[in-house]
Parts: sequence; structure tokens; C-alpha cells
Amino acid sequence: MEKEYTGNSIRFLSQGSEKALILEEADKEIITVSLSGELTGEVANVLLDEMTALIIAGQGIVVNLDKTVYISASVMEVLLRMEKRLEAKNKYMRIIQVSPEIYGEFKARGLHELLDIEVKKNDL
Repeated sequence: MEKEYTGNSIRFLSQGSEKALILEEADKEIITVSLSGELTGEVANVLLDEMTALIIAGQGIVVNLDKTVYISASVMEVLLRMEKRLEAKNKYMRIIQVSPEIYGEFKARGLHELLDIEVKKNDL
């Protein structure tokens, strides 16, 4: 997998499909992580590394899945692990702009009860 760092974004190409992780600092306490493309298992390690750094920095995290078309179980597991680490530091993580299809994947695994997930309003 090839990674390219540009400013506040990490773009990587894998199996012919581009994925991106874009960090947008809202303030010093909260950072938005926008994920796009197909979030396959190989994305999980990149996501784990980048989000661990944010947790160490003591920031709360908002994960925007607006441009995500697929999310693997391993990426969902990383999100759950990050939520537990943040909770231990009295910080939070919120997942926003989730399509009904991807929300269904979270729900099928029971993660909708463990994670703060906001489904896209225009898709309801």
C-alpha cells in the first residue's frame, strides 16, 4: 500500500482504489477524522496508528464517514478500541454522517449500542 502525506491528509492507494484519512482540527480539544472510500482490513492498521497518536495527544475525536462506501469488520473493531481508550481518558468519540447501509453493518455486529453513531439525516 502506497501512502502520501499532504498537509493534514493521508491518501493511500490499494488494489486500485484510493482511500483517504483527512484530519481537520476543530479546536485543541476535538479533531475530526474524515474517512473516504472502501475501508478494508488493510486500512485498519493505518487508522489505528493515526488515531492512537490523537488519543495520546488527548483530543476527542469525531469520525466523519460521509464519503465511506464500505467499512470492514476490522476497521469497526479499531473504532471500538479507540472509543474504549478515549473513554478511559474521559474523552469521547462520535461517528457522524453514516449511511443507512453502513449503519446496518454496525448494527449487525451490535456496535450501534457501544458507539455514538449518527446516521445521515438526508438518507432517513
